[in-house]
Amino acid sequence: MKRFSEVFRDSRSSVLAAMARALLALEDVVEELEEVRGVEVDPASLDVEYLERTGAPIRILVAAPGREGVLDEGEGYVIEATPYAEDNVWRLYEELATLFASYASRRLGRYLPSPEGTEYFLAVMDSGEVFLAQGFRDRVSLPIVDGMVLTAHTHPNNVYWFSRPDLRTALEFFSRRGFATAVVTQARTVVLYRVGPFTLEDYEALLKASRTRDAEEAYHRLEEAPSLRVVLV
Repeated sequence: MKRFSEVFRDSRSSVLAAMARALLALEDVVEELEEVRGVEVDPASLDVEYLERTGAPIRILVAAPGREGVLDEGEGYVIEATPYAEDNVWRLYEELATLFASYASRRLGRYLPSPEGTEYFLAVMDSGEVFLAQGFRDRVSLPIVDGMVLTAHTHPNNVYWFSRPDLRTALEFFSRRGFATAVVTQARTVVLYRVGPFTLEDYEALLKASRTRDAEEAYHRLEEAPSLRVVLV
């Protein structure tokens, strides 16, 4: 039987992708700088309605001694050097994950409940394009590819936690610099996301979580990851 799939782009996916591109560029900039004393996100860059309405770039300030002017600039973002910056970049990671959880719930919620137990998958690319596809009964089978920054899939059984295969896939996803992955059910949506670069400590904690069959133990393993967070919405 032919499976449903579509590719599209909308104003919200464009903002989500711009946030992801800004954070990817920021991580590269910070890695190259000798010293960083703070990273500040312009408050307007956390207002999704403002970004959608104006198309304004996401503005990030980096306190880097000896540097001035624009450090990097791309589609939808600008990163500038500044003498002082409040260290609040975590808010952009959090906002990206929260906005995506809402977006994924709205887009995938229309396929729930699924009497046949069919799962559906959604991915936002760094271009802003969204790939939506029908999977199989109790599973989806799609590759994680470069440029995939946000992913989500449904659990028709209403279990709002990640299966062991989900967590193994998350290992590859975060290793490829993805930001957030979600499970959408009728009751709740659970999101696993990062608030900084994915480190070896994060990888090891996620690997341990993927090896246990107990959800509570998996959650506690994830708590050991310095840059990973889990939230229910």
